[in-house]
Amino acid sequence: MSVNTEPDSVRCETVRELHLALIHMMRDGVAVVVDGKIALVNNALEHMAGGPVTGAPLDQLLRPVRTVSDGVQPQGWRRAELRTLRNAAIPVEFSRSPVHYEGKKADLYVVRDVSREVEMAEAAEICELRYTEILSVSPAAFFTLSPRGIVQDVNRAALNLLGYEINQIVKHHASVLFPKSDRGRSAGDDLISAAMGGKSVTDVEVQMVRADGTPVWVSVTTYPLKTKGDRIEAIMLMAIDINRRRVAEQRAAEERDRANLYLEVMTHDLNNINQELVFALGLLAESVELNDEAEGLLEQARWNIRRSARMIRSMHILLTLQTKPPNPEPVDISNLFMAAVETVRQDLPWKTITVNHNIPDDKFIIAGNQYVREVFFNTLHNAAVYDQSEDVSIDVHAERDQSRGIIRVVIEDRGPGVPDNLKNAVLGRTEEGARRLVGRGLGLTLVNAIMQSIDGSVWLEDRVQGQNQSGTRVVLEFREWIEKAVLPCGRRTCITFYKSDHCLFCEPSLEILLDIMETMGVPRRHLEIVNVDDPTAEPIDEDIAMLPIARICDKRVYGFFSEDEIRAAIMNLMLRPCYPE
Repeated sequence: MSVNTEPDSVRCETVRELHLALIHMMRDGVAVVVDGKIALVNNALEHMAGGPVTGAPLDQLLRPVRTVSDGVQPQGWRRAELRTLRNAAIPVEFSRSPVHYEGKKADLYVVRDVSREVEMAEAAEICELRYTEILSVSPAAFFTLSPRGIVQDVNRAALNLLGYEINQIVKHHASVLFPKSDRGRSAGDDLISAAMGGKSVTDVEVQMVRADGTPVWVSVTTYPLKTKGDRIEAIMLMAIDINRRRVAEQRAAEERDRANLYLEVMTHDLNNINQELVFALGLLAESVELNDEAEGLLEQARWNIRRSARMIRSMHILLTLQTKPPNPEPVDISNLFMAAVETVRQDLPWKTITVNHNIPDDKFIIAGNQYVREVFFNTLHNAAVYDQSEDVSIDVHAERDQSRGIIRVVIEDRGPGVPDNLKNAVLGRTEEGARRLVGRGLGLTLVNAIMQSIDGSVWLEDRVQGQNQSGTRVVLEFREWIEKAVLPCGRRTCITFYKSDHCLFCEPSLEILLDIMETMGVPRRHLEIVNVDDPTAEPIDEDIAMLPIARICDKRVYGFFSEDEIRAAIMNLMLRPCYPE
């Protein structure tokens, strides 16, 4: 057993040296003050002060200040200014503790440089002031809501938009600013629910209610404001006035509907008139013996009436495709093609029309509708009419592209052809060059519209490449009809989208779903859209208050969808062994 024989004075000196070493190692400034003067100072404080300060009065070095932020300082700490030897001021915090130093009562000061924190606080305050100023003068209406949807603050634009005084909005629930739906919910409820779920909603067009009760259309964006702990502390709602645009669009839609109604009535009446004319001309031809010249004029009149009737029917089909497009159904193109060939021959009796084709019965079944016959008739009729020869020869070749699931039909004529700069124009009749096509009718325009309605495509090529005067090749691509197989889960489709006529997020969410399906190569046939407001729709075992709902295999996604949610669910679906290719 060893015994420490060092004298007490030696041990005290050792402890004192240890304390001094620790003081000098501290990153905060340390000073021992005896009778108001600095008796001991560490390196950190001398560095702050810009030189030696031992022996200097403390009140010359440290000057306490009172700030509005004192209440948030750590307990026992106060804010002060440290005056350097160059008379510069450094913001600091200090704490004081009573000690004994060399047998005397003293105070131990710990001084901390907070200039960085002060700069950050001032910068934050400046940003907040600028943000507040920007909000106050912004032409967009801003509403700050609590997580429960209570309005906490608004800017001047919000008051001007809705016509309220500030005390009529603040401390009220935001749902009162939106009209109620038939379900008793408002768009505000859906927007707040989405924000509370951590979702940002962008550019959703809804109606708000002014103070006088009149509606106003706005484009709304909401986003949650979160703390560092990811807790939602507020919801920002921005509304941009789009009332003029929406009212103008509504008026345009009403005028378009009125024009369509007039067009439908007119086409119906004109068609009746044409039928009466055809009947009258038929009676005339049978009851009166005409010379060759008169017979020719009579046949020309019949031809023009049939041409007029075709244009009227084309307009009617175009209107129907725009307003009430028929659903796809299985169609055997063989019967429709042969019927179209026969009709073309009957319409042009002075021409000998030979159609060489390889279309057998019951071999090519496409996803079409009742207007597919018009596709073949108009294409063949155009080929025969514009061929200057009375002996018309048309080649038709059909084939199946198994890899793409399409049926391709190629129709080649030997007419004058179509110049390259007009090939697209004759299909759409919307380009500037199409204005030079007066007198060519709506045949190929109708073909293009029908093909688009059944998710097909059509384009024109030269029959002989680089020689457009040697005839035209019309390429038609139809989707092959594929019977839906029964899924192992018993459902009709892998993806079911439930929507409602009164759902705020249904249309934007459906657009997101369709875009991602197209991007990831998921066929549209795997999607079923169910409108829960349709009385013929099957009931669902879901809470319709959560609409829209997307059931992607066994995954359910509710409300306003994020792209990541949908993409992850579809990827999971495509990896399933039961996923139908």
